[in-house]
Amino acid sequence: MDAKDMDLLITLKTKEKLTPTEKATLKNLQRTANKEGEKEEKKSNVFATTPTTNINPLPIRFTQPERTGLSELAKDIKRNNAELVIMELGSEREINETKLIRAAVYLLKEKTHEEIIKAIKDVKLNMIR
Repeated sequence: MDAKDMDLLITLKTKEKLTPTEKATLKNLQRTANKEGEKEEKKSNVFATTPTTNINPLPIRFTQPERTGLSELAKDIKRNNAELVIMELGSEREINETKLIRAAVYLLKEKTHEEIIKAIKDVKLNMIR
């Protein structure tokens, strides 16, 4: 907003009786001044603007029984081993579907190739049903 617009805004504000054209101009000038004020006051959110890790997202679709199984497993672990979960992880909230999947990937390293292939075959059969 330049000096000419500011002067016009001040004059219109001080005027007692405004014509409809002047009212529209005043409203437009006020809106412009508010937008400029918001831009200056706005702070940019610097949280999470750059990734701290090299995460490569992988879209995976789970069937409803698989999702239910993950949820039930998380609830079962919390219910039966709450003390161990709190001692090892710090909170029951640390047991969730995402962390269970990551733990499963970690545990997969311990399995033989034959066991993994059999599990893939079983999963394929479950997806067909």
